[in-house]
Amino acid sequence: MSTAKPIPEELKFYNKNYVCTHYGEPRHNRGQGMRPNPRRIGCKAQINACVHFGADWEIVFMKQNTGHNPEVGRELYQNYHEARQVSDTAFLDSVRTLHRAGANRKRILEYVMENTDAEPTMKDIHNWSSV
Repeated sequence: MSTAKPIPEELKFYNKNYVCTHYGEPRHNRGQGMRPNPRRIGCKAQINACVHFGADWEIVFMKQNTGHNPEVGRELYQNYHEARQVSDTAFLDSVRTLHRAGANRKRILEYVMENTDAEPTMKDIHNWSSV
């Protein structure tokens, strides 16, 4: 029987690796497709954390690599779909209601821009409305 203490539920994970969105080596496509994965560019930035029980539960950083080489900026960040997502289900329900009521996507886009911090594209509005 193990004598190890179970970790508290609020910590969720025993260990966790956090890496840059550009982490990993680029894939080399074998086909003629036009959809490369531009995110993987070989960035080595990562932090590895682990839960440890000493006098109390604590988070210990086991490994850290701060060699971050990709460009960063607001304009580049807005290209990522994670930056344009809205996770508030009540708000998404109101977007769907506007769509069902006959509002066009341009008006829905204006509504979203006025009422959230998200900066979605027209394609995002189309995707939200069709779900």
